[in-house]
Amino acid sequence: MSGEAWLTLAVTILTVAVMARDMVAPASAVLVRFAELWLSSAFAEHLMATAWRMALGYALAAAVGIGLGLLLGYRPGLPARSEPLLEFARPLPSVALMPLLILLLGIGDEMKVALIFLGALWPILLNTVDGVRGVHPTLLDVARVHRFGHRLLLTKVLLPAALPQIMPGLRVSLAVALILALVSEMVGATAGLGRFILLALRGFRTADMYAGIVLLALVGYALNRLFLLVERRLVGHAHERANEALY
Repeated sequence: MSGEAWLTLAVTILTVAVMARDMVAPASAVLVRFAELWLSSAFAEHLMATAWRMALGYALAAAVGIGLGLLLGYRPGLPARSEPLLEFARPLPSVALMPLLILLLGIGDEMKVALIFLGALWPILLNTVDGVRGVHPTLLDVARVHRFGHRLLLTKVLLPAALPQIMPGLRVSLAVALILALVSEMVGATAGLGRFILLALRGFRTADMYAGIVLLALVGYALNRLFLLVERRLVGHAHERANEALY
């Protein structure tokens, strides 16, 4: 190699080393900064903004996904007619819809909640449909013998019986909702964990950035553990309700 080539290589290595040093913060500095941000309540505003957007989008997705899934799974003719539309919309990445949502709804909270809703909807909807279709025919026969109406059949038999299949969809959608909340907050938000991490990155405040990531990991872990606790209790109660309704 010529002298110029060696010089170019040396400058490149030095530049990368400097950038890597600037972008990696010591663990001790991250923990200290995390404590400072937490005690100063700087995290509270961003965490609450993310939490309410995520909760609203997730709640809407759960309500629509379970309701529509029960209907599609119970009505014999509906799945065949709706399957082309579902198969067309399901593979679309939710993030790819962000430009369209911005065009339709602007960059406010409506766009963010809509993005979370659309992304979290599909795992719940598809798992609910599969759960209803997998209900044992004996349960349906017993419900017909007892002359259950459509409302009682859906709420007292199909929903409790399909709940073990619905809950994994709800759990997957919970993680999807958190991810999409962060992504949406990087566009036009004034508060939120996604906004906080993005501004820290742009300002080369690496300790703040990693502190935000640590908080995000803790939030995800806490939500997952809480969901597992609720799932164990809810599924057990659902089986008891289904047995009481039939017997």
